Amino acid sequence: MKKSRVLHLILLAIAVAGLSTCDKLTEENAEGSLEFGMAIDLIEQDLKSISDDSSRVENLALVVTLGNESGELVLNNDRLELYNFGGHYVTKEIRLRTGKYKLLKFMVVDDRGNVRFATPMYNSPLAYLVKHPLPIHAEVEKNEVTRLNPEVLPVDNNTPPEDFGYISFGIQVVHPLEFYIAAYIDDPRLMAPTTLTEAMLDVRIEPDWSHSFQLESRINRITVPRVEKKYVLIVRKPGYRPQMMEKSSMELAEANREHPILVPLKKENILILRPGPEKGKDATIFLSKPDENFGKHPHFEAANSPPFVIHDHVETSRSLITFELGDIPEKARIEKAFLSLYYRTPYFYEGIAESYMDRNLAIFQKITTSWTEEKLTWNNQPETTEENQVYLKPMPWISANFYTIDLTAIIQDMRSHPEDLHGIMFRLVEEKDVSGFIFGSSDHPEEGMHPALRLHLILPER
Repeated sequence: MKKSRVLHLILLAIAVAGLSTCDKLTEENAEGSLEFGMAIDLIEQDLKSISDDSSRVENLALVVTLGNESGELVLNNDRLELYNFGGHYVTKEIRLRTGKYKLLKFMVVDDRGNVRFATPMYNSPLAYLVKHPLPIHAEVEKNEVTRLNPEVLPVDNNTPPEDFGYISFGIQVVHPLEFYIAAYIDDPRLMAPTTLTEAMLDVRIEPDWSHSFQLESRINRITVPRVEKKYVLIVRKPGYRPQMMEKSSMELAEANREHPILVPLKKENILILRPGPEKGKDATIFLSKPDENFGKHPHFEAANSPPFVIHDHVETSRSLITFELGDIPEKARIEKAFLSLYYRTPYFYEGIAESYMDRNLAIFQKITTSWTEEKLTWNNQPETTEENQVYLKPMPWISANFYTIDLTAIIQDMRSHPEDLHGIMFRLVEEKDVSGFIFGSSDHPEEGMHPALRLHLILPER
């Protein structure tokens, strides 16, 4: 009786194992479908414009190369006939095993073998015109029909096939738009003819397309996708002010070789103020030494440090700095002003710095009363204002050894009111937490540690 029961269990286990194996084999052999197609109205207009015989517009087929995840080609330059079905060209369904596939080539050809449309390959000269160049990835699921949607570009007789790569459903035709543009140096001291120059052109179509072009010192032909949106054009060149403009597709199309878009580039006038120990005016004050002067202190700091960090006692410090703006041409306008401060080693170790990353720890404030570098102390420090003040947060110390702070509003205000040329105070927002910044001052022994004020000026037209 026991032997019979054991035999029954063994046979049952074998049967279950067999069923499991069959399930696995069935799953491995599961199939789905791929289908390709495209809208007739999108294709006809382009075909009629490039075909010698527009009556042959319906005689189209696809040439497709498709590989599986093992690298095997399941379609290798296979020709797939297209059928007019309810206003669309469609192919028959292609039965494939379930899994992941990669579309490697996709072309639309006529019955004469002429390539009319193609999808460009990644890194090919025309790839930037489409959102998704080849290869395109797809997944075939069990008992499902997968339809892909690649974009294609019209192909003329002079287009080499190696510029393209090719698969999908609902093909989108990208209509290129050509326009002509040139950049020139806008300098009133230069006489005609206009001096064309090299530059970079950035073209953006918000929110999902952008590309950069190298402009040569001539009239340049630029090709972009044609859309019914605004194009943002930015022309830039080192040492010159970038020029940004918005154009519609109609405005771009009107820019031909005889009447291109001409972009003037004005010289960017930058004045850098970086005085050393003799001419620099900065100083540090310490709460623990309220009547002592530190006009020659090598550091430009704002800190609240406990004994275990730097000092043998709790120390709160602030720093003051001012720059002589007399070197700025009288009628020049300050467009931007940036203060760069340099450090040798970070004040915090990394763990403390990261814990303060989302907090406004320090602040730059405009000084409103006079002070002298040789007599400044904590007890006689000048007054400041919160107007146009600028906050400073910690930054990851590994990224650089300097901070650059935008002080445009403060410097512009000082420029407009010469009587207020008293400089800037650097201090912590709350002088109670363990926090702080220590940079080099104009009295630092290393010249590369001195603070630098970079002024972007706009000079009057001559």
